[in-house]
Amino acid sequence: MDTWSFPNSRSAEVVRRFGQELRRHRTLAGLTQRQLADRVRYSREMIAAVERGRRYGSAELAWRCDEILRTGGTLRGLWPHVEREQVAADRRRGPRAEPTARGTAPDWSDWAESIQPAIDEAPPELMVQLRALINNYVLTGQH
Repeated sequence: MDTWSFPNSRSAEVVRRFGQELRRHRTLAGLTQRQLADRVRYSREMIAAVERGRRYGSAELAWRCDEILRTGGTLRGLWPHVEREQVAADRRRGPRAEPTARGTAPDWSDWAESIQPAIDEAPPELMVQLRALINNYVLTGQH
């Protein structure tokens, strides 16, 4: 089950407000979740989860929905707040060990511990870009 526990109500409110605005603009446009999902090239499940505040979505989703729903930039305007909460939530959860090709997780704890002070001081935008680069690197199999 895809649920989160938010450490405070402000964190939950940021994500909830984004989802409420998405739902409000979608219904004003007369679209179902499926119709919006097809137009923005995301799954209906993703749209539903973002509307309910259960998923963060992405900056790309915010831009595409703004464009399709003609919100005047409402979702793009909210996105930086959601992104900051996403980065903060990632920091609270800590590093995740991913299995290697052989099925065992690498021991990166010493390395992660050594760079933690830099991560704590990094601006949220940098952390989002770094995450995207790492994901791209892993997905392309360049390791």
